[in-house]
Amino acid sequence: MSETQQFEVLFGRIALACGYCDEDELMKAIDVQRRSDEHRHLGRVMIDLGVLGEDELLTVLAIQRENRAREELSYPVRQMGAMLGALAVQRGWCKRNDVLECIEEQARLQKLSLYFRLGEVMVSRGKLTNDQVSALLNEQKIRILGCPDCFSQYNVQGYAEDEVVNCPNCGVPLIVPKSVQNVRVAGTLKRQAH
Repeated sequence: MSETQQFEVLFGRIALACGYCDEDELMKAIDVQRRSDEHRHLGRVMIDLGVLGEDELLTVLAIQRENRAREELSYPVRQMGAMLGALAVQRGWCKRNDVLECIEEQARLQKLSLYFRLGEVMVSRGKLTNDQVSALLNEQKIRILGCPDCFSQYNVQGYAEDEVVNCPNCGVPLIVPKSVQNVRVAGTLKRQAH
């Protein structure tokens, strides 16, 4: 199952769990989406069918975003941050104390229900630049890709230059940005190593 399909299955499950639709309505919307020539977000299909209203769509999307925010606390995400910090110190781009201060700031923000990856905190505190974070991610075989339609960005693990990776949010192929203006990402997509 592609990242986009997983994202939309989650959307459907949330809509179902909230009582905004029943199983039959969800299956009909999925069927209409599959038969469509152009990729349309499942939420838009459900609105067009009269299954969801705009308010319900926004609620489901908010729950989905909250679930993704919890992913920011996951062990693999923390492990990536620890590796990023270690590499930054190794390169001489910052000191170990800088990394520890940023980890403390990250923990403080989490207590306020604000979830930021270590690279984001290090950039916001002036310890690293966006380009440095991007370079450190590349060393870990992680590439930041952006969506030209919805402007979401994702860390893509194991990305190959010739590979097409679709945006989980809107289905459009992600692109390699000319320069990374911001290291904030909506999530991490894991690819098979080639």
